[in-house]
Amino acid sequence: MHKISGVLALGLLPLMTGTVSAETVKSHHMILAPKCLVAEAGITAAPLTEKGDRVLLDADDGMVGQLVKAKHDSLNTLKSCGDFRDVTRALKISGNDAKKFLTKPFHTAEKTAVSPLSYKTQYRAEVNQLIATVNPQNMWTSLTALTHFKDRFANSKTGVLAAEWIKNQVTSLSEGRSDVSVYTVPTTGYSQPSVILKVGDSVSEPGIVISGSIDTPASGWFSNMQGAGNNGSGAVTVLEAARVILDSGMRFKKPIYFIWYAAEMNGRVGSSDVVSEFELQGKKTVNAALHFDTVGYGRDRTMWLLDDYADSRLNHWLTTLIHTYVRKPVLFERFDSSLFTHASWTGAGVSASSAIGDRVQKLAYYTGSYEHDTLDKLSLEHMTDYLKLAVAFVVEGAEPIDQ
Repeated sequence: MHKISGVLALGLLPLMTGTVSAETVKSHHMILAPKCLVAEAGITAAPLTEKGDRVLLDADDGMVGQLVKAKHDSLNTLKSCGDFRDVTRALKISGNDAKKFLTKPFHTAEKTAVSPLSYKTQYRAEVNQLIATVNPQNMWTSLTALTHFKDRFANSKTGVLAAEWIKNQVTSLSEGRSDVSVYTVPTTGYSQPSVILKVGDSVSEPGIVISGSIDTPASGWFSNMQGAGNNGSGAVTVLEAARVILDSGMRFKKPIYFIWYAAEMNGRVGSSDVVSEFELQGKKTVNAALHFDTVGYGRDRTMWLLDDYADSRLNHWLTTLIHTYVRKPVLFERFDSSLFTHASWTGAGVSASSAIGDRVQKLAYYTGSYEHDTLDKLSLEHMTDYLKLAVAFVVEGAEPIDQ
């Protein structure tokens, strides 16, 4: 296999490659969170500053765990206080002025006008050709293997090993492709890295991102966690999409970034760090991003998208892709999505959205603890529907070229 380094592939500063370390990192975290979530977590420490319903906290690892548990417990009652976000790196970049930072915690850059997505369905033959090769059992086999890493917490050895497993899988899939690179991005305050597979060697075209996440919460709050639905289902959906694309031998006009984020449970740290690495290039390298989250849960095969802090034109196009290639109904869910994974890209001026599972159906099974998030609660048929969307998004978005 012809290897391309992370520096050559993206023009970034040197990235962590090779074998990742299992050394545990302990640190404080700057956390942006809703006041109600902080209260439900039982955190009494005075915030650094606050504005409206948000507070900025200097939190240790234990407080982050409390927030994860409180978020989970509030979801179980369908009275979610929303999510929280680790903004340690963003605050540092902005000059460590907490009060000023909270007035505008996430910049919203202008969307790039360079080579935007066409938002058309113009490669139907190619998409249907690849969808015909989809093998749902591959996803289930991968998910079974991934859930054997019980406790994929971003500061655990098993969390690091799970990231290595993802990296090894995509490296194996990449053999024989000269236009492919596999590398990792370090995670601020955590030992688990994010994993990136770049397909395509264009240096002039902005690419598309398709992503899932690797980690589970800290085992100090939960134990024996398979993390099957959240978010093993999203991770293996993206992994199988990568297999389908690479096995097809298709080449594309735009580069494709398959990304598996680290430490998303603990405040969307991995996605923030990955987006920051892309921004270091000083130019637009991505014009659309789609994240897959808990896609194994579904009552009636309805597919769901997040519709706040997401790009409306992209969501309209994704709906068209679902109706065209998956032939399933689409509904929209609304959270405080400014703290969700896709929002890391939205804040950088990239059109972004999240495909998600049915939250009500998930909670019917997934109650009491993350320990209940097991393989037997998931629908492989529902995951396959999202896999078809993933393949359609990649092919239509990256645009096949004649070879």
